[in-house]
Amino acid sequence: MIDDFGQLAATELADVELALPLTGRRFVTTRGAKLTLPSGLVTTLPPNTTVLGGAVMADGKSVTLLAAHAGGRQLIVVSLGTGQITQRHAILASTVRLAIRRGLAIAQLEACVLRLLDLHAGRELGTLSFDHDVDDFVVDLDGQRLAVRTGHGAVEVHQLVDLLRRPAASIQAPPSVERPDATPHGRMDEPDVITSAPRAQQPGSEASDNDSIARMMRRVGADLRAT
Repeated sequence: MIDDFGQLAATELADVELALPLTGRRFVTTRGAKLTLPSGLVTTLPPNTTVLGGAVMADGKSVTLLAAHAGGRQLIVVSLGTGQITQRHAILASTVRLAIRRGLAIAQLEACVLRLLDLHAGRELGTLSFDHDVDDFVVDLDGQRLAVRTGHGAVEVHQLVDLLRRPAASIQAPPSVERPDATPHGRMDEPDVITSAPRAQQPGSEASDNDSIARMMRRVGADLRAT
């Protein structure tokens, strides 16, 4: 069931392992290495490829997949118009977040290190090293802000452009909002692909933004969790 432009739409899909919505009634579906696009076009990924998760980009022109193949993981970008694989990025991470409007992917390399990829240009934009463990993180749809949850249960909100301007040294945490009900937990070992946080609000109350992102992070496990 999905929100189809303001209406709830329920669609039954048979014999698929993963369904990634384009609209409420059009999907990218996978079964093994077989990828079926909303147009009905079928693309075959390399043999023994397993799609773990992914999302259709906001412009409706491509889909980004997290796939396992030959003992490693890859981010694969497929054109919805032609079915051709346009980009392929080898990654070590099992946790990936997508900013589907801007075409960015953020992957967690280590407990305190994130890698930023530009899916349109096919290049790495930088590596973000924090001075604390990152238990969870999300990025907004437009790739403007990054929210991280620390091992102490605090939520920090960073402007992504500011993080990229800093030297490669550890990023110092800005003042963060302590959540009294937040408890630390370990990062999940299973692959985890999340699309994006809700669209950023207009400039206003920073506390309100932090609360909104914190609530979203508590719900993040329900959004496109790969199995």
